[in-house]
Amino acid sequence: MKTFTMENKKISMENKKISLISIIIMILIWKAASLWYHNEALLPSPEVVVLNMIKIFRSPDLFKVLLYTLFRGFLGFVLSLFTGMLFGTLSGLNRYIEKALNPFLAVIKSTPFMSVILLLLIWFGTEKTPIFAGFLVSFPIIYTNVLQGTKNIDKNLIQMAKVYGVGMIQIIKNIYLPSTAPFIFAGIASAFSIGWKVTVGAEILSQPKYAIGTKMWESKLYIEIDMLLAWTVATILISYMIEILIKNIEEKVIRWKYETESNHK
Repeated sequence: MKTFTMENKKISMENKKISLISIIIMILIWKAASLWYHNEALLPSPEVVVLNMIKIFRSPDLFKVLLYTLFRGFLGFVLSLFTGMLFGTLSGLNRYIEKALNPFLAVIKSTPFMSVILLLLIWFGTEKTPIFAGFLVSFPIIYTNVLQGTKNIDKNLIQMAKVYGVGMIQIIKNIYLPSTAPFIFAGIASAFSIGWKVTVGAEILSQPKYAIGTKMWESKLYIEIDMLLAWTVATILISYMIEILIKNIEEKVIRWKYETESNHK
């Protein structure tokens, strides 16, 4: 267990170094491009965008804008997480449910994103559209990963547990959850990343009163490219911080899975 933890920390440190180098290279490319283009109005330099981000952080409406967008993003994600886990598990256990849900998944995946948002705007209005847009794009990802994770469970192990009289709660805790955890977290990471972008994109079209997407649209409307980039960078940073949080939780869950498997041996 100690060796597993040390190796994990070493890999984590190497990944952080690589990520930092990549970020520095991207900023240098951005700076070089702004110097070559030589037009701050159309391609602002990184330092100008940082100054505008400071201006954003001083805005009296910032808290409401961030809070409402985060609420919409998380609500859509949580809805997709619970429904995706529920139907993914049921489909993994019963092939008839899987076959019945396949047409719905095909429709959700094939429908153009812009068409979905326009329909949602008509049906649900400006405030709820980003929530349902985030849900619809995240649900298939969670569902598919949970489905694959459930199918990956060793059925003989479950049968053995039932023969020895192990209760369903213990089976779920010690077999289902550890076996499906890697698949679930892989789905969570992808679903949140895509769902967050779609939520902000839906806000740009629906324009709720308090929203990052609305601020982006206003920046585009008044041709404030520096502010548009500042809001874009802020959105990326929020997404990045939440993804780090998800990865930290995933590492703890994988460690728990490793301990659970060690106890069974």
